[in-house]
Amino acid sequence: MSVVVDQMTHMPIALLEDRSGEALDNWLIRNPQIQYITRDRGRCFTEAINRIIPDVTQICDRFHLIKNMTDTMMPEIEIHNRRIEAYLHEQQKTVLKYVSELATIISAGCITRKILAQKMGSKISGALIGRITSSLRKRYQQKRKEVKEHNESIENGSKIQRVSQNQIRKYILKGESDNPKLAEPYKSSPQIKELLSVCQNFRDMINENTYDKDIRKWIEKAKATRNMALTNFAYSIEKDWEAVQAAIDIPFSSGLLERTVNKIKAVKRQVQ
Repeated sequence: MSVVVDQMTHMPIALLEDRSGEALDNWLIRNPQIQYITRDRGRCFTEAINRIIPDVTQICDRFHLIKNMTDTMMPEIEIHNRRIEAYLHEQQKTVLKYVSELATIISAGCITRKILAQKMGSKISGALIGRITSSLRKRYQQKRKEVKEHNESIENGSKIQRVSQNQIRKYILKGESDNPKLAEPYKSSPQIKELLSVCQNFRDMINENTYDKDIRKWIEKAKATRNMALTNFAYSIEKDWEAVQAAIDIPFSSGLLERTVNKIKAVKRQVQ
């Protein structure tokens, strides 16, 4: 469903049966007097507004813009909790038919090629098992070494800090962190430093903390980084650049709408 809230009175004025359909279209048709609409980046709303009242000024919600940017860049900064697929090459992926069974055996404590071949029987040859678990076994040895070093550091009174998602988000937005795992790449990697600088510039623009407020300049700067994640985000912003620019230039936002939605959901949960 969809809820419509008046920016001036902060009061809900309509509750629609859909997000993209006849109810939304009819409501927009009946209200051609609207001059400003704040919204998230959902294509359903954008397309309906462009089709029915194209002259209205659309304003992207600033919270969602910054959240979209940080969500896009999270995999670029993420340095923990990698899935096992990250260590498999194309040849290893040919045995995914038996990967669950093989993983169960490995999780039980079997890691050597000989024992794995015995457990899998004739399903996979010993040579193939050797190839598909080569990276894993090396990684296993590396992890054992890291665990040993970690235990020794605890004994010496030193603890290794784990990197949380909140720390990474703060790192993306501010370019600084008390966690050495994040602070070190910023100092040693010009690429990371450039990416974070562009991300911080975006946040400053959205929060009106900079004199340069032309989103089109930022889009070109983001594309120039040649980072796939940031470039894709820049292209998505470019498709909706007028609404994003309006979010920078006009003080309206969807904050009061989000509060209204939360109230409605709370009432719904109580009824259920």
